[in-house]
Amino acid sequence: MYTTGVRDSLDERRSRRADRYDEMREGVVYLAPMPSMRHQLVRSELMMDLFHVGRARGLRVAGGLGFFQADDDYRVVDIAAYRLEQTTPRGLEAAAELLVEIVEPGDESRVKLPWYAARDVDEVMLVDCETLAVELYACETGVPVRVEPAYSKVLDCTFTTLDSEHLEVAGPDGTVLVSP
Repeated sequence: MYTTGVRDSLDERRSRRADRYDEMREGVVYLAPMPSMRHQLVRSELMMDLFHVGRARGLRVAGGLGFFQADDDYRVVDIAAYRLEQTTPRGLEAAAELLVEIVEPGDESRVKLPWYAARDVDEVMLVDCETLAVELYACETGVPVRVEPAYSKVLDCTFTTLDSEHLEVAGPDGTVLVSP
């Protein structure tokens, strides 16, 4: 059953857990569509590889976490590498070591970049869902600055796109291929 009221629609989305990717930006709710199959494959493959790299550096790695500035100002990040003290039961509290957004055509991942950079985030990585092209940004100054080649100080590894089906992650512990 569908309802016509905005509040009812939001409550209905919440009750069906259809809101898990929705975001709130300064009090305005943004309804996010479900990620494409390719998006989910890229995220899963990359997260599995980053999990081991992050753990070796004392970090936790998870996907689909809320990144909160306030109760009415939060985003949902595809992948995060973080320290346990940067979290509460609801998610990340305006701090993380590395945030990864998988970019799909027409989505708003790039809109989030300056917002993330203005928080206590060391690096943000954008990965194009279709081409696996990587853009890495250092955010220590509060302003995103592109890092080329895409070497992450946080994870001590370099990300290199080989083709649209292979992303190389090379670090001191070896090299892995992300192949969605």
